[in-house]
Amino acid sequence: MTVNELYNSALELLALKNSDGSENEDCSDYSNRALGLVNLLLAETLWLDRIIKRDNSVMPVYVNETSAPLQCNDTLARAVLPYGLAALLVADDDVAMHKLMTERYQNAAKTLKEEAGGTRHDITDCYRYNE
Repeated sequence: MTVNELYNSALELLALKNSDGSENEDCSDYSNRALGLVNLLLAETLWLDRIIKRDNSVMPVYVNETSAPLQCNDTLARAVLPYGLAALLVADDDVAMHKLMTERYQNAAKTLKEEAGGTRHDITDCYRYNE
């Protein structure tokens, strides 16, 4: 999946595509923000990519063009990231839609984590500097 495909999936979720498949005029600045937001999502979901691949050494591979393929698990890219991108795109424009897409993003990530059989642990501070 490429950044463009992910972006188009997010627009479909937000119902911002015209019947001919072109972008709605309401999303003129979304395409400018998409690349940076996708890189944020790749960093944010790195923990899940590591669980799915069962490899803690996986490092994020950021993209610098919209035609670039995403270097993460395909199921993560298709089932989780579109909701995250949709939520981030409308964060300032539509609070209700942002909340709905964020909830779906979190639920999709949780479901994928459970299917992969992974466990995410909270970080415990083992250094007692503030005592």
